[in-house]
Amino acid sequence: MTTTERAAGLTRRSLLQLGGASYLGLSLGGLWRAQIAQADQRVGMEGPPPIKACILLFCYGGPSHLDTLDMKPAAPADVRGEFNPISTSVPGLQICEHLPKLSRLMHHAAVIRSMSHANRLHDAASIESLTGRSLQGGDRELFAPLPQFFPSFGGTLSYLWRDKQLDAPHAALPFVFHNVVETPCQGAGFLGSAYDPLRIVALWNSSSAAFRRIVVVGVL
Repeated sequence: MTTTERAAGLTRRSLLQLGGASYLGLSLGGLWRAQIAQADQRVGMEGPPPIKACILLFCYGGPSHLDTLDMKPAAPADVRGEFNPISTSVPGLQICEHLPKLSRLMHHAAVIRSMSHANRLHDAASIESLTGRSLQGGDRELFAPLPQFFPSFGGTLSYLWRDKQLDAPHAALPFVFHNVVETPCQGAGFLGSAYDPLRIVALWNSSSAAFRRIVVVGVL
C-alpha cells in the first residue's frame, strides 16, 4: 500500500485503532477529516491519486433542476423556478436559496447543463439516464416485468474490469428502482448476469414495537 493509499483509505488497523480512539474523542468523521487533510498535503508532491471508485447518487424522483441547481432566474415567470437564487463559492454560479450548505461547496462540484432527454415518466427517464438508450416503445411506465437489454454504466464497468478479480465491482443499494415493477436499468443487460450489481437490500421488520433493520445481501 502506497503512502497516498494509507492516507486516503481505511485499513484494518485504522478501524481497530478507531475503536479505541473513539473513547478519546476521535470519531469516524474526525478520522476521515484527518486522513483527507494528510492526503491533501501530499497531492502537491505526488499528484492526485487515481480515481478508484465512483458513487452515483441517482434520484428516481426528486426536485426539478429549476428548483435546485439550474434556476434560470432571468427566464420568464412561467419557466424559471419559484425560489430565489443565492451566490455560491464559484463566482457567477447561483443555486437555490434552500441549499445554503451546498452553496459553500460548489467549488468541489460541476453542474452539467448539456445533458437532457425527452422523457417525462420515471421508468423511461431512468432507463435512458443509466443505460444511455431510450426505452423501446417510448416514454412510458412499466406495468409488467421487462428484461434489461442494454447494460447500465456499472454493468459495463464490471465487464471491462472482469480481469481484475474484484470482489464487488458494482453494487446497488439500498434497493433497485421499483415503481410498479423493478425498472430494468441497473443490471448488465446483454453482457450477462455475471456483471449484474451486488444487491444490498435494507428491509424493515415492524413485528415489534420498535423497527428492526435487516440487511440482506445478494445478487440482482
